[in-house]
Amino acid sequence: MSQVWRSISFTPHALRLTNIPKTATRSDLGRALMKAQLDGVTGVDMEYIRWLPAGSALIKFYRPDYIPASVQKLKGLTIAGFPVNVEELDEEHLAKHKEFVRQQPQFSGTGPNANTTNLEEKVVLWGLTPRWSISDVARLLQPYQLYKQDEGANNAIHFTPIPEQTHSKKFVVRMADAEEAHRLVRDLHMTPVPPLQGITPPPAQFLRARVLAP
Repeated sequence: MSQVWRSISFTPHALRLTNIPKTATRSDLGRALMKAQLDGVTGVDMEYIRWLPAGSALIKFYRPDYIPASVQKLKGLTIAGFPVNVEELDEEHLAKHKEFVRQQPQFSGTGPNANTTNLEEKVVLWGLTPRWSISDVARLLQPYQLYKQDEGANNAIHFTPIPEQTHSKKFVVRMADAEEAHRLVRDLHMTPVPPLQGITPPPAQFLRARVLAP
């Protein structure tokens, strides 16, 4: 897997926060954890399911002996007014979770940090009809600057393989930078899905767009 799309690493010492509002940003989570003044934290990964926030996050620690005090400090934690739950994860649980993430298809967007990198530059698009292809999305995004590799800009667009997905398709796109990602979302989110191959979608069908790490 390339450096653009690669798996995240796990640690055997972690806590999981659940009941995080799905509208919360990484900054919201970071501010809440800074207020808690945790020690020994090596990283924080928000969890995603199919490129959208799962409402949970993993807090990774340098050593397991930091965890008991952290659990106490996190009691009563709220994010955007919502009380957050804290779960201790043992090595067996984390090993099973790591295996689950490893088995996800490439570009599934499921796992810590959506199992990818550069989240601030990536936009998930959904609500598109099943006829849409990567080439169609590339034409739709011609006014925008996509991340370019040697293979060309189309390599920055990927279809999410979800077997049960029948009524709409989901794509993830890496933009040239975070600013361009936010511009794309401002322009396209909740706009009518464009006609494709002479077929106009129902009036109530809207395109959705979200930066992975707003």
